[in-house]
Amino acid sequence: LGVIEGMSKDEAAAKHAGDWKIFSHWCSTEVKEEISQQRISGGESMEEVRLRAVQCLEEADPGPERMVIAVTHGGVLGQLLRHAVQNSGQQAPKPGNACISRFLVRPGGPWEVVDWALTDHLEGDLAPAAADYGR
Repeated sequence: LGVIEGMSKDEAAAKHAGDWKIFSHWCSTEVKEEISQQRISGGESMEEVRLRAVQCLEEADPGPERMVIAVTHGGVLGQLLRHAVQNSGQQAPKPGNACISRFLVRPGGPWEVVDWALTDHLEGDLAPAAADYGR
């Protein structure tokens, strides 16, 4: 996250408005090419993160009928979704805290979104607060 690492949303938006504007697109499936190539100051672009995360999961492929569990934050999760639906026009809700998403990973081939941003495992006081990336 470069210069916005460790900052609250309000602080990042105030101190690094341009970088926050770039990051605000990270959970979107439809991102213009020029935005996906823009680096956050001192950090990576969306495209660099997408390629790195996809490579990691494709290399972790344990084979048929086996699964890999990966824990990540919303920015990387958004890039995995963007990879799976690549310009299909498919939109998805922004992932909430502690959500579960499942992908069918086909190394070198198309991915499939099996489940996206599920939170039904969280109830009552454990229910996630939605992130407001629109700032």
